[in-house]
Amino acid sequence: MKLLPLLLVVGCSTMKYTGGIPNLDQVDAHLWRSGEPKLDAWGQVKALSVSVVVKLDRDSECPECKDEQAVADVGLTLIDCAQPPYDDGNPLDGPSPEAIACAQNAIREHWAQGVLIHCVHGQDRTGFEVEKDCRERRKLSRRVCEKELFAHGYHPALLGLEDKR
Repeated sequence: MKLLPLLLVVGCSTMKYTGGIPNLDQVDAHLWRSGEPKLDAWGQVKALSVSVVVKLDRDSECPECKDEQAVADVGLTLIDCAQPPYDDGNPLDGPSPEAIACAQNAIREHWAQGVLIHCVHGQDRTGFEVEKDCRERRKLSRRVCEKELFAHGYHPALLGLEDKR
């Protein structure tokens, strides 16, 4: 019975697609966020003036995606900053400090080149990293950043991220 609320939260994920890119949204002039683009959508990502892709999900979460080759084929650079849910760990632990630093450093270092940050759905892990960037790089208030975070379907109970924000 305790799983029912968790299943209801997990089952309520909505995905809106722009072409073959789920939950695509422009964060600022050079930063985009989304879920895992379909294989044939990486050209659309490139057309957004993006040159660097920050990947937060593991290959095992989407074995058919094979995004490393698809990203390279259209001339984008992939930075792998994989975060939970992990196959070999507790997804409620949230990302490691190293994984958080990987994503935040990639955004800061490559922002002017155009960055897309994504996980499978573009909600929780992506939302966490974009909200952190909102406060640290963009220097916006926590209230403004949280409004943006929750507007994109963030589920904090699923990833144990509250204490890491």
